[in-house]
Amino acid sequence: MNRERMLGSLPIREGDVTIRALVRGDIDEYARWPRYPRLYEPFNETFSLRFAGMTAEQRDERFRRWSEDSARIALAADRGPERAVCNLMLRQIDWDSRSVGNMGFLVKPTQVEHGLGTRIMRTAVDWCFGQGIVSLRLDVVAANTRAVRCYEKAGFVRTGECWKDEELLRGVDTSLPEYDFLRSHLRIDGDVPQIRFWWMEIKTDDS
Repeated sequence: MNRERMLGSLPIREGDVTIRALVRGDIDEYARWPRYPRLYEPFNETFSLRFAGMTAEQRDERFRRWSEDSARIALAADRGPERAVCNLMLRQIDWDSRSVGNMGFLVKPTQVEHGLGTRIMRTAVDWCFGQGIVSLRLDVVAANTRAVRCYEKAGFVRTGECWKDEELLRGVDTSLPEYDFLRSHLRIDGDVPQIRFWWMEIKTDDS
């Protein structure tokens, strides 16, 4: 198996959903996504608004880097006539061990809460296994229970935890009620708050 073979097997379809290789225009679509609700506010800063603030040349460069990364496969999903309703990244691919070290996965804000994420993830996992991948791993914000449930429904199991700096929370009063959902997964290490992430993984029987 190799990157070219996997890309050559695309697109794949499940009902009205099509998963395909990411194209340059998808980045422009991501930049136009509406904002996530407050509970998922960090995604606005790290994804859609990040692209919205880029020049066309910067978006070109981002697409070039993704396309030339031999350890990455960048995917997008369409739903019916609506393009780029999902961004799915297979990252840190080890072709010798046939494993994906980490995945990125975001669904368009207007498409959440309808089971679409689980459908896309299940379809993507089946495709990966069919192409010879034997294990996939991802990290997810522990407080994002919706995403955790999505991955569990797709067959992922929790295998560990890690902590990441969250600059957006620097100087924020996290004792406020609006942060109740996050507080048990938050710690302060120096000046920068850190948020707990779960490691989750799915493997084939051959792994």
